[in-house]
Amino acid sequence: MPGGFSLAIAEHAGKAGLFTTGPVPGAKAQIRLSEGDFCVVVSDKSGLAAQMWASERARFIEWIGCKIVPEDQHVHLFNAWVRPDVRGRGLQWILASEACRNVIRNGRTKVFAGVERVEYAPFARKYAAMGLGLLIPIRSVWAGRLFGVTIAINTRPPKALHAAMLGAKSILSRRRG
Repeated sequence: MPGGFSLAIAEHAGKAGLFTTGPVPGAKAQIRLSEGDFCVVVSDKSGLAAQMWASERARFIEWIGCKIVPEDQHVHLFNAWVRPDVRGRGLQWILASEACRNVIRNGRTKVFAGVERVEYAPFARKYAAMGLGLLIPIRSVWAGRLFGVTIAINTRPPKALHAAMLGAKSILSRRRG
C-alpha cells in the first residue's frame, strides 16, 4: 500500500459513513451494504480515495445505464473508482486484489467483472493468478452520454480481452495442476 493510504472493507450498513465522496452516495452505500454487498475502500487524510464494490445481486450500473445480472455463484465486481488526484499509484490493483481476497474469504471462487475496455485484460490475468475462476465475457458494453441520455451499445468483447482470458485460464489450470 502506498504511504499515506489505508485499506478497509465495508461489509455492513454501519460503514456507510465512509462514502462522503466518490460515485456512490452514503444513502446508496447503506442500501447496498444492508443487502449483503461489500466494498473495498482506500482512504487518505482527505477521505475516501478509491473504492470497488462487489455483489451477488443484480445491480443497475448508472454510468452504463443498464442492470447487470451476475451468473449464479459469481460475485460481480463493479463501481471501481479512484479519486482523480491520486490516480497512477496502483490503487486500482490494490482494490482488485483485496476484493478478490475477500471473495475467497467469503467462500466464493468465481468473479464476474464488467468489461468495457481493452485495458481490463490485465485484471483477468490477475484474477486467475489468485485462483479465481473466470467467466468468458458474453458481451462488452460501450457507453456514453449524448445530450444527457446514456447510450449503451452491446458488442462482442475486445479480441485482446479474449486472448487475456485464454491466458488466464492457462495460468489457472497450471496452478491447479
